Amino acid sequence: MLNQETPLTKMKRLYGNKEALIASLPESIRHAGENVTDFKKRMQSVSNGKLLRLSDLSKHVQEHYSDKTSLVKAVATMKMKLKDSDYIKKLETYSMGKLLSMLDKSSKK
Repeated sequence: MLNQETPLTKMKRLYGNKEALIASLPESIRHAGENVTDFKKRMQSVSNGKLLRLSDLSKHVQEHYSDKTSLVKAVATMKMKLKDSDYIKKLETYSMGKLLSMLDKSSKK
């Protein structure tokens, strides 16, 4: 059996503790109107694995698209709906993961 690193050991190795991992997450994953203390409290109950996936996802978006707005524009461009303001507003409500999935599915067609 392979020794696979658990989310807890990976989190401790990369960030030291859960608070540091939560602090490293970008503001773009917070709900609209949610203050920092409520966000941190909500993230305390999220599993280490999901927090690590959120961290990896936000790093990927930062490297390839700079921010969520650029990702939304990339999806709208791929769907040829860049001038449709209602569609763009709807895309802005989606999570970064869903937007990346949409972009990935569109590029495979």
